[in-house]
Amino acid sequence: MLGRHYALTFGLFELYDIEAVYACGESLAERGLDGSSLATAATVLAPAELRQQLAVFNVRLSF
Repeated sequence: MLGRHYALTFGLFELYDIEAVYACGESLAERGLDGSSLATAATVLAPAELRQQLAVFNVRLSF
C-alpha cells in the first residue's frame, strides 16, 4: 500500500490561510493515537462535535 507523506504540506497551512485543524478523537483512539502524536496541532473532537464544527465551513480539506 502506498502512503503519502503529508508532514511537509502542514507547514504550508499559513500560506493558504488555514486557521483551523480538527481531528476525530474516536478515529485517533481506534489507531492507538492521541492529539499529541499528530504532525500538526489539531483540535480533537468527538464525532458529533466534529460533524457540527465542519458544517459551518464552506471548504474542507481532508488528509
